[in-house]
Amino acid sequence: MIKDRITPTAPRSPLWRSALSGLCLALSVCLLALPTSAQPTGFDTRLDLDALSIQRVIYHPSDNAVFLFVSADGRMGLVDIADPARPGFAFDVDAAADVAAIAPAGDLIVTGGEDGTIQLWTMAGARVGEPFSAHDGSVTGIAFNPSGKSFATSGADGLVRLWMQTGEAAMPAFAGHDGWVSDVAFSPDGNLIASTGSDGTVRLWPLDDTPMLPPLTTGAPQGTGSWLSSVAFSPDGDRVVAAGEDGRLWQWSIDGTLAHRGFQLHDDWVRDVAFTPDGDRVLTASDDGAVRVWTTSGLTAEAPFEGEDGPVRSIAVSPQGDRLVSVSAYGTVRLWPLDSTFIEPFRGHDGSVYSVAVSPDGDLIASGGRDGRVFLWTTDGQRAASRNGQQGGSVGAIAFNPDGDLIVTGGSDGLVRLWHRDGTSAAQPFSGHQGSVTTVAFSPDGERIVSAGEDGMVRIWTLDGSPAAVPVRASGSMIGSVAFNASGDRIVTAGHDQTVRLWRRDGSPVGAPLSGHEAWITSAVFSPDGSQIYSADFRGGVRVWAVNGGQLVRQFSASSSLVLGAVVVFSPAGDLLIVEHSGTLRLWNLDGTPAGDPMDAEASDFAFDPNGQFVVAAGTEGITLLSMEDLQRREVTDLEEEPRDEITAEGMPVSMLLLMGNASMDFGEFEEAIESYDAIIRHDPTHRVALGSRAYAYLRLERFELAIADLTETIRLSPPTAELHELRAFASLNLDDFDSTIADFDEVLRLDPGNEYAQETRAYTYGRRAWRLYLDGQVDQALTEIDAALLVWSDTPAFIDTRAHVFIAQGRADEALAEFQRVMQIGGAEWVQRYQEALATHGYEPGPADGVLGENTRLALIACIQDGCRLLVE
Repeated sequence: MIKDRITPTAPRSPLWRSALSGLCLALSVCLLALPTSAQPTGFDTRLDLDALSIQRVIYHPSDNAVFLFVSADGRMGLVDIADPARPGFAFDVDAAADVAAIAPAGDLIVTGGEDGTIQLWTMAGARVGEPFSAHDGSVTGIAFNPSGKSFATSGADGLVRLWMQTGEAAMPAFAGHDGWVSDVAFSPDGNLIASTGSDGTVRLWPLDDTPMLPPLTTGAPQGTGSWLSSVAFSPDGDRVVAAGEDGRLWQWSIDGTLAHRGFQLHDDWVRDVAFTPDGDRVLTASDDGAVRVWTTSGLTAEAPFEGEDGPVRSIAVSPQGDRLVSVSAYGTVRLWPLDSTFIEPFRGHDGSVYSVAVSPDGDLIASGGRDGRVFLWTTDGQRAASRNGQQGGSVGAIAFNPDGDLIVTGGSDGLVRLWHRDGTSAAQPFSGHQGSVTTVAFSPDGERIVSAGEDGMVRIWTLDGSPAAVPVRASGSMIGSVAFNASGDRIVTAGHDQTVRLWRRDGSPVGAPLSGHEAWITSAVFSPDGSQIYSADFRGGVRVWAVNGGQLVRQFSASSSLVLGAVVVFSPAGDLLIVEHSGTLRLWNLDGTPAGDPMDAEASDFAFDPNGQFVVAAGTEGITLLSMEDLQRREVTDLEEEPRDEITAEGMPVSMLLLMGNASMDFGEFEEAIESYDAIIRHDPTHRVALGSRAYAYLRLERFELAIADLTETIRLSPPTAELHELRAFASLNLDDFDSTIADFDEVLRLDPGNEYAQETRAYTYGRRAWRLYLDGQVDQALTEIDAALLVWSDTPAFIDTRAHVFIAQGRADEALAEFQRVMQIGGAEWVQRYQEALATHGYEPGPADGVLGENTRLALIACIQDGCRLLVE
């Protein structure tokens, strides 16, 4: 029997740190827990520059395809990434550099080194003049004046200095920091230098007659502030930001006022900060392995860019502001697309947000969710009020009244509730529906509320909850959409019976039902002038009907290969509508032609800001604001040429099954997720997204054989990725299939040579396999494998113990004793007691099993070794 020698999974860097993101990247679609609504558009490009061990990157001031690098060994060069797959080099020279900067005109490079000297270079990598001494100690930062005529440096000697290009000092050194100066930056007008450092302050040094400002502080008592490592001016020169040891971003107005008391950005040291050229966003790079993009109000403008092999030490933004270069502590260089579309969702609901509305003045956002709560938010993400909206159920519908002082909600408990703007109840719940209330709306005069839902009934209420009309059955199945027209005398309903119906305010029908949709209708609204109705269905079909007469005016498709339903809402300008389908938002013209680019945003509900500045989307990850400017971007795309969604034998669209599977995964319902993915795979055995997602569900259920089968097929169908091989290696390791584990980790390291987790876990697997080889009597091979494991896991008692056992089997008694003693030294009382128990089992007399290494234990161990015993094996 092998006594509990080692845990069944690697004890460091658990694989689940990257399983979700890895699978998303491997499949080019994020299906699991990562929010589509918060992902950057596009994926990163890993530049094949690992051999250079790059540590710093600086973008060329005017060329979007060129950046300067400084490597760990002091080399410096220019890289051309016009074709990111094949980066080229303008030059690469030994510069003994730690930091560098490019002149604004792009005609000169300055480098600084550990020895405190400065060197100037041409853009071809040729030295200009001789190096000159700048600091007593390392040069830590360099920045050019926007005029290009001078540059500033910071150093470990606590000084900031200004230099002419000739190497002459432009003025006396600036002294004031207590300790290292970490970084230096110029204001856009060239009249100020900002510096920051180990004393946790930012200092502004005027180059004209402006009086010196007091140090900019974070509010910490003097001498207790965290080290600030990077500083930057906003492009308009009105703000200064800095970040460092505490993971926070600090922002000051140029007059020295602390504008924000530190946004908590990262879980570890922030090493670099930079503004985008438009000044709307700040980028931060951290030792926690993430690059984040922030608005100046502290909200994230995009999801974190993650995937680095370790701490991120340097970032640079292209002059056009559309791409970012980052470099990790291990020299991995990545090129990321920058997109200003999304901000981090407002979080507060426990689970998905189902419904959202914006107040008529645009100041408040109301949301209802799966958790049965109603939240009120300001547009910067601060919670204004909250209430339990639907006790014991979810809130699936929400709306403001025209004055903005009342909110109506509908939920799965069948009740309609009315709330004041401050979150207090305005009336007793309205009861009458049988089943969930799925849609609610106020009349334009604010005097009536209409609701509909699962029971197919339309109910019209006064504000005290009394019926304002006789309830009418609009459908034999669920109604998903209800709306008043602008004059308030007509109501439109639509739902699962695939018809659109028109009603008077008293509940009497107007004309015959409007038919023609090929799937259940998800949304129906009046045009702003009230003359037409726009309806959209689950398969992305949009139809336009005349209110008078009910004729079909036009129809068009907003469908794609993944259709999850469509919703139509008119913009405040009344000339655009927005269609949501398959996790995509897009603006359309009234004639059915696209007015903007598709935008990833998986949402269950959304609403326009009445001021026309943004759209609010509600989904699985919370509430997200999307700018109208980005929605209006336009590229010519004919969506009708894209393939339509496929229907499985069960009659379900593939996209809906994916949505159901992903939702089940999100709530930890892995068996239910597998059922959804099974249906897709029965329909299409080569659907790699479903295969990969089902594999992950199997991993979570510890059905490793099934996970391996799905991963093997996914790998066959997918481009080669380290992440998929890493997942399969994890599954094989849990089955003690060491050969397959090592083979997959070998492939991981071929595709991703700097993958520290793969290196460590492969070594761990060698250790596990070595013990099995020893038990099988293959001691020479076991020694080779345990030595390979100990190169990485040098202080692991179980692996040292394995080598001791191998030495016994090889008759190397003295070496075995030395290794056992090393195990007990490292492993302490636990391993001493383990050996004492084993020695007693084998008939030796080690004394009491008390975890204390005494003479009896030592002598018993020597006797056991001399007898060639197998100590930890019975």
